[in-house]
Amino acid sequence: MCDIHAKKEFVPTIRVVKGMRLQFYNDFLYYETLSAEHQKNKAVLCERLAEQEQTRASLLARLETLRSSVDVADDEAAMAVRRERDEAWKGHQGKLLAKKADIFEVALARDHDVAATSGPCARTR
Repeated sequence: MCDIHAKKEFVPTIRVVKGMRLQFYNDFLYYETLSAEHQKNKAVLCERLAEQEQTRASLLARLETLRSSVDVADDEAAMAVRRERDEAWKGHQGKLLAKKADIFEVALARDHDVAATSGPCARTR
């Protein structure tokens, strides 16, 4: 008995198999090329990172040399000096005439505001 509606098993022809093999091979070549490009990009980025690390180390060494050659206070020292000055001012302010002390205090505060927003000690406030 012959059933014309029966499912036929898929039997690939040689053309289909060759086409599938060709597609897989093309996919393989594509991903192999992509992988090679990624490896090349990774090598370039690693080289750039090494250069940046070397530049950073060089700049840090220069900064330390400059710090040791110039008498520049770091932020903590500047803050300590500012605290001492503020305490001395409070003691001194009590001995002055109130009107002159207030005028000086306004001028000093204005100066601090300017220094706090523009200069090397801007982060100390």
